[in-house]
Amino acid sequence: MAKKEKEAIVEDLAETLSGSRSVVLADFTGLRVDDMNQLRRSLKERSVNFRVVKNTLARLAARQAGLEGLLAYLQGPTAFVTSAADPIEPARALADFAREKEKPKIKGILFEGEIGGPSLADRVKALPSRDVLLGRLLSAIGSPIAGLTGTLQGIIRNFVWTLVAIQSLKEGKNG
Repeated sequence: MAKKEKEAIVEDLAETLSGSRSVVLADFTGLRVDDMNQLRRSLKERSVNFRVVKNTLARLAARQAGLEGLLAYLQGPTAFVTSAADPIEPARALADFAREKEKPKIKGILFEGEIGGPSLADRVKALPSRDVLLGRLLSAIGSPIAGLTGTLQGIIRNFVWTLVAIQSLKEGKNG
């Protein structure tokens, strides 16, 4: 590989590392070719990118991005798994695939600026999806409004019943 190609790879990976909300580092050792193709297809269906880069180039990119904490995880074959849409999806997609094949193994993760090992990745993949979180947010926003509406309806209902009772008392005295 020519020096310019290597520089382009380092620059692109450094940009990916510094611009991504989540990057999962995975060890894909032991996956057969057909399993690897199946993994790539399943990740692509979920809008997740899978990229293998030599560790030498990955170390340069990590240093360039100011993420020296990733250097500890760049041992052996390493794949970089990212998603532009959902920062939780790379960890979840790898975990779903690994349930069947027991590979790839998550080595480390960069999530929202925090670097950690497999335990951080486990916590990340347990988070609810973006759609679920948005649903919960809308529910939380709507709940006080629904409560206020119920309270106001109760006040109006009680007021109307009071007027009805006063009217029936007046009709009873006049009649």
